[in-house]
Amino acid sequence: MKIAALVLLMQCSIGVAAAVAAPVSPVSGPDLGDVCYGYEIGRRATDPATGQPIICDSDYTWNVDTGQVPHRWFD
Repeated sequence: MKIAALVLLMQCSIGVAAAVAAPVSPVSGPDLGDVCYGYEIGRRATDPATGQPIICDSDYTWNVDTGQVPHRWFD
């Protein structure tokens, strides 16, 4: 009986330690209004704060994606 209780206690302790030690992954990606670069023009993403679709527009900022087609300054 004591061995079964000890094994159960060890299993619970390991499960709790694993749950506490699990790192939380940060949300990454561009935010609405962030600066973007020429090679990103036309790239679409989702704003992590609001969940809105955003696009790197020809003014080099991430704007709300309303279906616009960004103007590329190169061919």
